[in-house]
Amino acid sequence: MNSIDIDKIKSLIHRFCESRCCNILLQKDYEVLLGIATKDTICFYGDNKFDEEHIIDIRVFDKNGELHIWKINDDFYYRFKEDNFEIDNNIDHNERILKDKKIFVEYPIVFGSTIEKADGKWTILKERERGIKIYFPYDISWEQLPIRYKVYNYYDFDEDGILRFYDARLCGFFDKDFKELESEII
Repeated sequence: MNSIDIDKIKSLIHRFCESRCCNILLQKDYEVLLGIATKDTICFYGDNKFDEEHIIDIRVFDKNGELHIWKINDDFYYRFKEDNFEIDNNIDHNERILKDKKIFVEYPIVFGSTIEKADGKWTILKERERGIKIYFPYDISWEQLPIRYKVYNYYDFDEDGILRFYDARLCGFFDKDFKELESEII
């Protein structure tokens, strides 16, 4: 666990996205925003801005890795999680081996059964009964629903053989056919 000063968070995000376009999930005191981050831009829908003052948790991610930043009391901490593994076709598609570590892969569904087009290439995913309205930085069609996100859950076994999950990271967003969504925002 590494500590970081609040005024260095933005530059850490840009450094993580040096050679790639990443998703950014920003949890503030009063809202959650989904956007896109690169080596020099952080983009959310409309006039939503990156606001260090109200940060609770940030996840910047793509299929290769994740930068996770979180707040404990008034201090911020971060960790990088990047994977470089070969897929073994002889094991279950929901399980991946990373050297001596194991990963359970899951694709939870994002609540939202209707879509509405927003400005540019943004799509609003809605679930009226639950009061959910998520601005996605993707051009999503109704035929692609339900939208899923991919999670790597890292696990091992303790000395007694008991399963232990010790970390997780986000990997991206996918359509109903498990095709990764790509943003045209930036």
